[in-house]
Formats: sequence, structure tokens, C-alpha cells
Amino acid sequence: MKKMNLLLAALAVCLVLTAAIGSAWAYFTTYAVAKGGHVVELSDHRTPPPNIEERFAAWVKYVRITNNEDGETVFVRVRAFGPEKYPLSYLDENNNWTRGSDGWYYYNEPLQPGQRTPELQIKINDVPEKAEYGDDFNVTVVYESIAAQTAENGELYADWEVTAR
Repeated sequence: MKKMNLLLAALAVCLVLTAAIGSAWAYFTTYAVAKGGHVVELSDHRTPPPNIEERFAAWVKYVRITNNEDGETVFVRVRAFGPEKYPLSYLDENNNWTRGSDGWYYYNEPLQPGQRTPELQIKINDVPEKAEYGDDFNVTVVYESIAAQTAENGELYADWEVTAR
């Protein structure tokens, strides 16, 4: 009888532990650390989403977004995250991108299928003279796109408050 009670108690503990695995699994699939050019795609597009292109040279990330040939007209925005001790600055010589009050950089025009944005440069500042690229300089670039909406007057606009259903 004692063995049966002990077995039932162990089974109850196992059931309690497995009940929490869903939230633990959600944690491991939601948070990821990436080094290099790894793409994580979360999309509700009906058509293929745009692609981001990044290259890195002289402590600057050069970012462009290309809308898919089979895609829909979209608006895009970009934001980068890096170590606090190396602040980032955004450079856009032709004023194709506008900084929003939320920290995102918005491409000023709707991006038609097959069209590509001009480069947005993201510079890593205050880098020591003899520094080498490594973990301390990891800069993550995030972009979002949203299908263009049409106003009553026929102009296209972005509604960044729209959420996936």
C-alpha cells in the first residue's frame, strides 16, 4: 500500500510538472539569440513578405528591403538594437527614411512588388580604435512590413496599429 501511495504521489508530481511545459516551451520559442545574419520570420502576409538585405563594413550595417515580386504593396520600417555602450546612429543621405517618435525608421514611400528601398546605414559609434568584431558588437536589425491601405481619396497609407487576427 505504501508503494502504491508513493507511486501515486510521484505520478501527481509528474502531471503538475508537465502541465507547465506549455509556457516553458513558449519561452524557448519566443526568445532567441542570433549571431550573424539569421532570419526569424513571423508573418501574416497573404503573399510572400519582403526580404531584408544586410551587409557590414567599417562598423556600419547597410540595410535594404526588397519587396517580393509576387508580393503586395507594403510599407516598411526598420529598427536596430545593439549594446548600450556603443550607441547607434542612422544615416540616410537622400532623406528616403524618416525617424518616427517610436524609434523606428520608416521608408517614406509604399514599396511596390519587386521594388527595393535605398540603403539605410546604421553606424556603431564609440568603437575602440583596435576593436575587433565580436559578441560585444552584435547589432540586431528588425524590420516590419504592413500591407498598404487605401484612403477614400485613393492615396496609400500605413496603419501600423493593425494587428494579425
